[in-house]
Amino acid sequence: MTSSERLHGHHGLHGSGALPFAAAQVPMATVPIAAAASGAALSLMVSPIELVTIRMQMAGSPYTSTAHVLRSLLATEGVRGLTRGLGATIAREVPGSVAYFSVYEASKRFLRQALTPVPAPPSADAPLGTAGQVRA
Repeated sequence: MTSSERLHGHHGLHGSGALPFAAAQVPMATVPIAAAASGAALSLMVSPIELVTIRMQMAGSPYTSTAHVLRSLLATEGVRGLTRGLGATIAREVPGSVAYFSVYEASKRFLRQALTPVPAPPSADAPLGTAGQVRA
């Protein structure tokens, strides 16, 4: 059995109709928590990049390249200088991520429920079983 078969079941993702393990529905209350964590993690990666970009775009900037900005920043402010502006980036990204992913997840769940067809009731002509079922 391949790893894909173990993850998605014997019939594969589309054959069984079941959701794969990774797509299992989590409680809606955990979505904002996960979104806030992703916003904070994103901030840690984006903040130094934004700092370099802003310094290069300043009017009269003495910098000629990204490497020049990084060398100058590390020489004058050290590694801690890369975190300048991190608080503002977190203040922007965390609420934005919470709003975006919460609305996305709520909309996805609402639409999935609204667009899922309701199964037809069993036929009155089907004795002792469900419609279409053959009894032995």
